[in-house]
Parts: sequence; structure tokens; C-alpha cells
Amino acid sequence: MPLVTVTTCSDLTEALVLRSRLEAAGVPAFLPEMHHLSTAWHLTLAVGVRLQVPEAYRGEAEILLSEWRQEPPAEEAAQDRCPRCRSTDIHQQKSWLAGLLALLAVMVPLPVKTGKLLCRACGHHWRDAREA
Repeated sequence: MPLVTVTTCSDLTEALVLRSRLEAAGVPAFLPEMHHLSTAWHLTLAVGVRLQVPEAYRGEAEILLSEWRQEPPAEEAAQDRCPRCRSTDIHQQKSWLAGLLALLAVMVPLPVKTGKLLCRACGHHWRDAREA
């Protein structure tokens, strides 16, 4: 039975959680690149992690995935918001200069969190109070 990709996750952890939830609901699910990406984790940035199901289960898997994506996470009530526009579409900025220093030190490019947040909706920058 041919497999079809129902979603592509941004990291292996998210893909493993979704696969487990599908399997618990009775839908067989597979992560074809799981072992490759667990050792070459940096490739997830380029290709993502495909979550596949048998073609006969495609509709059921897509319904379950869409329902789960509509569920607000438990921590959403305490989710960060932009102080200017109250948007939740914010991004934790990383310092590529510190990442470059890490590359020189250990030969692995590691972006380092700066404690600064960016609102993607209005462009406002501010410091995370929890980082202080």
C-alpha cells in the first residue's frame, strides 16, 4: 500500500508526537527519514520531517491533524504577546555573532538566544522580562 505525506513538521520532536497521536487513534503512521534526521539534525532546517500514512488512512489522518492544530495548547493562556499590538506572532531573536563564536570554538554553528523578542505583525522589538 503506497504511503502519502500528510504533513511536514519543522522538527523531529513534533513529528514524533504527531505520529504517536495518530497511532493511538488507530492510524498507522511513519517517519521515513527519522533515523537520518536524528543523527543529522541540521537537515531538518532544510527538508523538514515528513509524516506519512497509508493512502487508505489519508482522510482520517488529515481530519485528526486539523483538529489537533485547532486545539489551543495548555500554555497558550500565558503565551507571550507584543506589548504594542498584542499579537501572538512573535519570534525569539538569536545572535548569529555568538553562533559564529560557537562555530569557531566547537566547529558547530549554534545560534544563541539573545533574550530579545520580535513581533512579526508590527515589527516591535523588546527584551523578554523572564531573561533579565
